[in-house]
Parts: sequence; structure tokens; C-alpha cells
Amino acid sequence: MFILDFDHTLYDTHLLSKSMKSVFLSYDILLDDFEKSYKLAIYGENGNYVNYTFERQLKILKKIGYSFDYNGVLDKLDALLEENRLFDDTIDFLEFIKNLGLKNILLTAGNDKFQKKKIEAVGISDYFDDIKFVHNGKEKLVKSFFSPQNKLFFINDNLQENLAVKNTVAEVEVLTKKNQYKNTEEELIKSGIPFFNNLTDIKKYVAGQV
Repeated sequence: MFILDFDHTLYDTHLLSKSMKSVFLSYDILLDDFEKSYKLAIYGENGNYVNYTFERQLKILKKIGYSFDYNGVLDKLDALLEENRLFDDTIDFLEFIKNLGLKNILLTAGNDKFQKKKIEAVGISDYFDDIKFVHNGKEKLVKSFFSPQNKLFFINDNLQENLAVKNTVAEVEVLTKKNQYKNTEEELIKSGIPFFNNLTDIKKYVAGQV
């Protein structure tokens, strides 16, 4: 069985955020305010509840005094979601899992409506038996799927989440896809969790395990 993360694992969310930044800056939003409002819109005031939407970030910017064409900005941002931002090896990896005939779950953190837009735009829903949305605590959902009788792979770029899964269910085969914007090589090595540059390398590893 496989449980796959979406953002930064299958989907190049960094590329999306760069395009978003260009839209915001074109409306004279300061870079520092874009970055702060982006983080706040993702994690909320408490920093542990992932629930990003374009609307949330726009409202935060309005609240701190910015004046702009709300609907005009929103239309430009929505258009970004129509672009295919899957990594080059994502489809090949999903085809590989499909051909194995094993259950495949997509697990993504965030606002369910916003995440659905991204997932539907890239057309990968049919590769999964189920799609789950959470705001935090991925390890709890992974634990609910675990069975000692069946090998479970959890593949994700977020090292903190991966460590939480490993600490919750040690038997899960946790694999980290490197994210240069989140973790250093030293942190990845220290974690003790196998890590890989891309999905192609993960595919090679998994092929030797199943």
C-alpha cells in the first residue's frame, strides 16, 4: 500500500508560489508583505493548521491596508491553477504504482476545496483509490491505514511530518523526497529516514522492496 503526499512531492508547489509572487508584486504588494501574508494564510495564527486559499491571503493583505482589485487579482491567481505543475517524473511514478496493483492513497494537507482544484487541474485523481485532506496530523491518518499484514509506504517531502509518522508507527516504510527549500542534507541524514532526489530514484528503491 502507498500513501503519497501531493505538494512538493508530486506537484511543484514552489513553482506555483513563484508565479503567485509575480502576480502579487505586479499589484505593488511588497515582497516582505507577500511572504508574511502567504505564511499566515497557510498556517494561521497558531502556526499548525494548514488551510491556504488565495482568498485568505488577499483578505490578510486587505486587513493590513492594501487596496487592489480583489476580483482581478483572484482571477489571475485562479488561472495559475490551470497550469500543469507536476514534476517531470510524477506520471511515470504513478503508472509504476498502478501497475503494481497495490492500494494508493493521496494524502494532502490544506483547504480541501483549494487542494481539489490543484489535483483536478493536473488530472491524477484516477491513479488513487482515495484522496484524503487534513489540516495537520498526517501521522494519525497514516496510522489508521496501517496493518502489520501489509507493507505500507509513506512518501512525502516534509521531514517533520515523516518523523512524526515514523515515531507513531515505526513499521511504516517512510521515504523522504528531498526538498531543498525545507531541509539540509545534514538534517536528512540525521533523521535516519531514507531520502531521494526525485520520484525516479524512489521508484528504483521501491521496485527492490515489493
